[in-house]
Amino acid sequence: MLKSKRKKEHTGNEQIAAELDIHDVMISSLAEILEEKGQLNHDEWERRVQKKLHK
Repeated sequence: MLKSKRKKEHTGNEQIAAELDIHDVMISSLAEILEEKGQLNHDEWERRVQKKLHK
């Protein structure tokens, strides 16, 4: 019984990790587009991320 629960938990963790990877790619792609269009630069991006993290 414990083995099946661990397997489900492991599968759930893998799904969460995969979804986080997808979100990471999406956010990075959006930042690249904004940078290419001159609407955002790397320093501003880092500053805003840090501001949101430490709110």
